[in-house]
Amino acid sequence: MLGGGVFGAAMFAPHARKLSGRFDVIRAETLNVQTAKIKAPMPSDYAITDEAMALNQTLYAIGVTGQVDLVGSSFGAVVALHFATTYPDRVRTLTLFEPPAFWILSEAEYDRDPALREMRELTSDMTTSAAPSDEQLYRFRCLLGSCPPEIPNHSDLARAEWDASRFAMRGLAALTAHNEDRARLAQLDRPVLLLTGTQTVPFHRRINELLARAIPAVETAELPGGHSAPRTSPNAFNERLCEFLLRHE
Repeated sequence: MLGGGVFGAAMFAPHARKLSGRFDVIRAETLNVQTAKIKAPMPSDYAITDEAMALNQTLYAIGVTGQVDLVGSSFGAVVALHFATTYPDRVRTLTLFEPPAFWILSEAEYDRDPALREMRELTSDMTTSAAPSDEQLYRFRCLLGSCPPEIPNHSDLARAEWDASRFAMRGLAALTAHNEDRARLAQLDRPVLLLTGTQTVPFHRRINELLARAIPAVETAELPGGHSAPRTSPNAFNERLCEFLLRHE
């Protein structure tokens, strides 16, 4: 399980506790979140390919040599999709919740949607050497449809979590630089579940619509909520996921 770009593995902790009664669950940390946690620098050439390679190496390191049911949300879904197209023999099923696959959108889409255009610009600024500001994290969440009530002050208990998310924005420019190989995508023959929030922002709904056309063995479903639906509706997420996995045992 690969969580969202500013939340990481912690995002799927509640899901894993319930799923572990039926499945062996691995929550993998993405490199951007891991380096943020330890306040380490990121390589200047960081890319989505690095995340896929790191995941493959991690699985082998912990003794997982067979196929896995791969689950990704948002940034984690971009990594999961690239992993599946790069190492298809390592994947049994693939579940994706609203991957920000900017590469699938035409320039005309950006011209029509100011929020999409702003998200691309904001994300592009999040290089590995960036120092993301409070205002950038606030705007990032607003563009995804979940504006925080306020930016926590430095004495607030929520400040530590806020700063961890803010620092994890470093490297998100890899999203706008990434371009999935469409030929390999068209050859992906694993069962894929593509999930969308019922109240998500228009550009994420549009991305999922285009991905559903591009992925061969795809099933689609919706979860109650917006782009944060995996966190706000964890039971619904688990139900959809379990039904899909059990059907493809």
